[in-house]
Amino acid sequence: MAIDEEGRTALPHGSAIVAHSASSDVGRVRQVNEDSFLAEAPVYLVADGMGGHARGDAASRAVLETFRRHIEFGRPSTPEQVLDAIHTANEAVRELSDEGEEGTAVAGTTLAGVALVDAGASAGLRWMVFNIGDSRVY
Repeated sequence: MAIDEEGRTALPHGSAIVAHSASSDVGRVRQVNEDSFLAEAPVYLVADGMGGHARGDAASRAVLETFRRHIEFGRPSTPEQVLDAIHTANEAVRELSDEGEEGTAVAGTTLAGVALVDAGASAGLRWMVFNIGDSRVY
């Protein structure tokens, strides 16, 4: 799966256009691509389902679905909205595992991304970087 497009974000005095690309590949080992990505202004993220664990593909999709419910696309978010989306996504992933499951039976995903946020009147617009797990943002 791959995309290559531009996203427009409304700003207080105009708008910003961010050109972006995203791509994911199942790789050589897995039969199912456990990765999901969201590339829609103002949020760009990758949820890398944990290979070898149960329901990594469902876990990464749960993260995207949560962000879609918490973020208003086309305008800067707030740091609080992004943090709320992260915490709620964690809860959604945890709910995919049954009580008592452990090790590879537990659903899991990493999360890495950036979001354009309005950090307040004195700070203005900023890129908020977030990563959970061993995925990285460069």
